[in-house]
Amino acid sequence: RLDHEGLALWARSVEELPPQKDRLRIVAALYPDHVALALGRGADFLNAHGFRLASAAELTQLPDRLRRILAAEAQPGTELDWIFCGPEAQDAGRLDALQTRLRTAWPGTFRTVDEPRLFLARALAGRALRPTPWSCNLRTGALAHPKARLRSARRLRHKALLLLLTGLLLCGLNVGWTVAVRRGLAATTAAVTALARELAPQASIPYGQELHAVQKTLDQEKAPLQPFLRAVSPSLLPGLSALLDTARGNGASLETLTLESQTLALTGSASGAEACGKLEQLLKTRGYSTKVEQRKAAGNRIAFSMRGERPE
Repeated sequence: RLDHEGLALWARSVEELPPQKDRLRIVAALYPDHVALALGRGADFLNAHGFRLASAAELTQLPDRLRRILAAEAQPGTELDWIFCGPEAQDAGRLDALQTRLRTAWPGTFRTVDEPRLFLARALAGRALRPTPWSCNLRTGALAHPKARLRSARRLRHKALLLLLTGLLLCGLNVGWTVAVRRGLAATTAAVTALARELAPQASIPYGQELHAVQKTLDQEKAPLQPFLRAVSPSLLPGLSALLDTARGNGASLETLTLESQTLALTGSASGAEACGKLEQLLKTRGYSTKVEQRKAAGNRIAFSMRGERPE
């Protein structure tokens, strides 16, 4: 496993020394030949930096280099959370001198981790043994460990197999649904065709025209029965009588009237809108859906026309 030093330092510092919310933290790993820095705000990692040293004595120049690094993150005078680790953090004199220079530009809290020499080792070991935030492995491709390659290939095969099984399941559901729909359609078509032949035995019925053929046959067979149907149908006279009585009682005169079993149309004039409303109300009580038009007529009367229909 090849890990990233800055990410490892940051993740371990957050675990061992929980940060304050929204406060900028700098983790500084001090070594005789180089310095590694990890920056973050709160628990969020921002970036990492590193630079080499000719000797450990150059650590006192660290504030000058930090000004360029921190220019985008914090202005001089901003309180920071400083965390020190690494072998050179065990040198109390050198660390005090460094902190004195840092404190003049960036005050804040200055802490050193337990066993600073082993801090990076703890960070790398913890990330290797268990998943942690910002985990990574820079050994990829030809540099990857054989076991890591086998594990990645096995995981990829499992995903491919899962996708294949899902696709086969969807295909099976699609085929089954299609077969079921076709069988249901065939059964319905057969039932409609049988019923059509039963109702219209003499007709030659093309496929898909069953309902039309049956309706045509029924209409033909119903025509000779119309006189009998009219004879036994309810009389229209009671409705006509009620309509004429209502018109007479409300000062309305009818000019035309067409009355059939399910439709009605009339025109006339009335002394006011109230008479028209009485006629419309009568039609509605007898099951008609009405459409009324009114306009002014001579002699302060209202000319109106009404149409009404009711379901069979």
